[in-house]
Amino acid sequence: MLVETLLKIGDYSQVIIDTANKNDYDLIMMGSRGMSVFKELLVGSVSFKVMHHAKCPVMVVR
Repeated sequence: MLVETLLKIGDYSQVIIDTANKNDYDLIMMGSRGMSVFKELLVGSVSFKVMHHAKCPVMVVR
């Protein structure tokens, strides 16, 4: 198992998606603040965007 720390600047969701796709990651694991579904759709969230646009599986932990 390899754990790596990266520091990148930009739109959070897009940076996560681009990094995962570029490096051919197997899984993205991320946390969620626990917003309601309505508020999440209205405001948007990083985890929501990553889940719908990443090529690899995404595990969101609450």
